[in-house]
Amino acid sequence: MKAVITNYRRSGNQQTQNQAIIQVEGVNDRKTAEKFLDKTFTYKTETTEIKSTKVSFIGNNGKLKVIFERSLPGQALGKTVLIH
Repeated sequence: MKAVITNYRRSGNQQTQNQAIIQVEGVNDRKTAEKFLDKTFTYKTETTEIKSTKVSFIGNNGKLKVIFERSLPGQALGKTVLIH
């Protein structure tokens, strides 16, 4: 299954680089997103691998807030992550 990092979690004047908002392909509501709460998300590059520590809902449109072990690079926005 494919998931895309859509944005960092942010407010009006700051953003948190280790927390990302992720859209899983084919998930459009909160009920179908429930099965991904116990999954682990991994962002991989050629040299590094960053794993998630926590997953929760954000809104009712099926997006997930994923907290990673450390900050994601700016190049991660729009890229895919692995779901375990």
